[in-house]
Amino acid sequence: MAGRGFGKTRAGAEWIHAQARRFQHLSLVAPTLDDVRELQIEGESGLLETAAPWWRPKWNQQRRRLTYPNGARVRYFTADEPERLRGKQHQRVWCEEPGSWRYPQAWDQLVLGLRLPPDPRALITGTPKPVRIIRNLLADPHTVVTRGTTYENVANLADAFREEVIRRYEGTRLGDQELLAMLLEDDSEAVIPRAWVAERCQGPAAPVSGPTPAGLGVDVAGGGADDCALALRAGSTYSVLMRWHEPDTTATTEVVLAAARAHGVSYVNVDSVGIGQGVADQLEQARRAGRLAARVYPVNFGAGADDPARFANLRAEAWWNGRELTEAGGWNLSYLEEDVVDELVAPHYSYVRGKVQVEKKDQVKLRLGRSPDAADAILLAALGERGGGRVGGW
Repeated sequence: MAGRGFGKTRAGAEWIHAQARRFQHLSLVAPTLDDVRELQIEGESGLLETAAPWWRPKWNQQRRRLTYPNGARVRYFTADEPERLRGKQHQRVWCEEPGSWRYPQAWDQLVLGLRLPPDPRALITGTPKPVRIIRNLLADPHTVVTRGTTYENVANLADAFREEVIRRYEGTRLGDQELLAMLLEDDSEAVIPRAWVAERCQGPAAPVSGPTPAGLGVDVAGGGADDCALALRAGSTYSVLMRWHEPDTTATTEVVLAAARAHGVSYVNVDSVGIGQGVADQLEQARRAGRLAARVYPVNFGAGADDPARFANLRAEAWWNGRELTEAGGWNLSYLEEDVVDELVAPHYSYVRGKVQVEKKDQVKLRLGRSPDAADAILLAALGERGGGRVGGW
């Protein structure tokens, strides 16, 4: 658990080289397939570049495997595809940046396969993120933690990195995470503090759900690493029904239609930025054709706030609505998985010219390791019916 530029990847590569002398079944896992190839295998600190000439593994890209001269095999996987890890068995695994894995279920599948004798182990390298995987690892008595900071290897880093990156983040909360490798939990800048969620909106303290209103929030992925997410509001209770990658406008529309019918919702709020507008249009067409009873409201988080005197845009107002609900214990979040709560408590806020402003998704991704798509879907559902042009439907 170390800061940027410390040498974590080099440590992982050298560990795999050493373990391949004793064990035959090794694996690599990184956030994406590109990360496996560019960091763990081909990178300047990866397996191919750091191996001695007589101990360099042969790479079979088609079979996603490297083979050492003694026959030891190293398979590689991506956390983007948790199901590929199902049923795979390992003696040694090198996990790169698990705090940035899009699907934390990949860790669960990996651990279930880490079972081959005599002494299965995993090496996890990364900068800590405030997510379930990291917290659970640190709480596990079988975890051995090695810590380090960016400054311990600063002599080997580029001048531009020292001058720009270190200077920019030194002394900030993000710098504490990225440079000093501190796990940041209690965050005074969070729009929705984690402590409020646990104390007032989960378990016995959570409000009792009523039968109405019921609505859906749909966060539509614009591509890249983002996900589509579908959240349900049923009275005061919120849940995430689905989360999926590789969006398709028609397929997403059908998923929403099926959920609307199954849960009898009265409204659907759709993130209308980019291809989300296409989803909103198709849902409206379905409503006019009698396939959808709920009203459809396109929502652009970048648009002006309903209360422009207090908020920089609708995104800030929607997240602040979530903050006020949490502070008052006004919604039941007991059914949210811990990974979704991680997203809900991740965004920061600030005041710009006297107005509340919530940081953009790209900034949240840097600190959290993934996009808060499920949390955005929840906030969309919490907006209530948008016909009256106001946040909240309470």
